Amino acid sequence: MKRRRARRGYARTHAGGEIQSILFPVSQFTPDGAQAWARRRGYRAPMPDLTPGYIRLRQEAPGQFARMRTIPLGAGGILAVVGWRSES
Repeated sequence: MKRRRARRGYARTHAGGEIQSILFPVSQFTPDGAQAWARRRGYRAPMPDLTPGYIRLRQEAPGQFARMRTIPLGAGGILAVVGWRSES
């Protein structure tokens, strides 16, 4: 049986949770720069969501998670929203 490779950047885990979004401060990144950073590290780089303070690259839909929290991810003020799926 042929083994399937996981999709690149899919389901990166942190403390039992999965990265739901990556947030880049607009003071240090452009949308193109944020997408390039994500691609180089194996994350998805979809069309970014722009807010006054951050550029958001969604990795998974937020409705899939029972709880979420934001943690630092790397240098430069980059944050990750980590989510945990419900047990049921």
